[in-house]
Amino acid sequence: MKKILLLTNSFPPINSPATNRYVSFAKYLTEFGYDVIVITPKWTENSRNYLEQKTGFITNSNFTADTFQNEYRVVKVEFNGRDSLGEAFFEKLIAKCTLNSGSYILGDLKKKMLNKVFSICEAENIDLIISGGLPEYLSEISSKASKKYDVPWIADYRDVIGQVSIQATNQMDYFRQFLTRALYIRRDNQYTKSAIVKTAAAQKIVDILCERGNSSVHLVMNGFNPNDFVFESIKQQGDKFTIIHGGTIYPFQAPEVFLEGLKLFLESSPELASKLSVKFFGQSSDFIKPMIKSYPFPEIFKFSGYVERKTLLEEIKSSDLILFLSVQEKGITTSKIYECLASQVRILSVPGDKDITSEMILKANAGGDASTPEAVKNELETLFHEWECEGKLKSNVNLDYINQYSRKEQAKKLAEIIDAL
Repeated sequence: MKKILLLTNSFPPINSPATNRYVSFAKYLTEFGYDVIVITPKWTENSRNYLEQKTGFITNSNFTADTFQNEYRVVKVEFNGRDSLGEAFFEKLIAKCTLNSGSYILGDLKKKMLNKVFSICEAENIDLIISGGLPEYLSEISSKASKKYDVPWIADYRDVIGQVSIQATNQMDYFRQFLTRALYIRRDNQYTKSAIVKTAAAQKIVDILCERGNSSVHLVMNGFNPNDFVFESIKQQGDKFTIIHGGTIYPFQAPEVFLEGLKLFLESSPELASKLSVKFFGQSSDFIKPMIKSYPFPEIFKFSGYVERKTLLEEIKSSDLILFLSVQEKGITTSKIYECLASQVRILSVPGDKDITSEMILKANAGGDASTPEAVKNELETLFHEWECEGKLKSNVNLDYINQYSRKEQAKKLAEIIDAL
């Protein structure tokens, strides 16, 4: 039985898409016969201040580590957050100018994580180390442990610096971001050049890593957990056609295309406003509110802010239509697309990426794209008419296609990579 160290910054009580990836790796690699030891920071209400503000945190008093583990070991490393001013300033500067904004690590965490990895490598026969991506201090630790104990390691990338275009307000801002991004990429290349294999969650990340001179890069996508969509009962939305969006919205996702299309739909048929409900959950609530200040029929919008993941998934399952705001960068698949497909609820992708997510939705027979406000209006008219005539939108998704994106199937790909080493 191969013994694997899995290093990750994202593990319960952190509640994030990255957490789901590494919990599933630990769970399913254990199920496939590996002995997995997870090493992760011991996050508390105080130390969570080192994370991005939008990072979720499980505060339920009923939470226990056993809720998330299945016979794999979890070693949580305590730290006090104190470090030299020089290193703290450098990490803050880098974090503010890169994709990893806010996720810098202050204090003695890196040193304590390194010491814990070394002590386990000395006490046990470790066959492989997997480093769970950003922040890059995990790759630095993995590289040092690999060299010291002659243990191969895999660098996993859920995200990578440079996967999205620089969003700058002026030339100075662009130059500042470009320079710090280049520095971060250089550091990443320095640490990960000793990795025997690299894995990436999206094809765009695979392409970027290959362009940077990496030869052995494998695609291991994110996915969904089928059990997330098993409910004792699903509440009915009643007499309203319900559209839902949950999670983070970024400016480059163009939510205004949907809002303008919805406005056209309501202007052409104002009597339908009383039969329509548009719900936003999570950070998207704060993002959308300023955009609809002068919007006709503001009563159709419902904002719920952050809710428990189970609550959000239940809301998605009970809705009539999912609003999926696609990322325009080619080859990027956000975690949200897998849950949208798994819900078996009709999907309206706006504006559509004309790439991998559009293809996934089409092959799953789960919905379609609307790239302009006029196209959104037309789609809403068609879907609303079907809902009025049938009482619901019919679901005829291709489950065989969707199930290949379960987290277990994706973890199986990782297991095959490990077996081939």
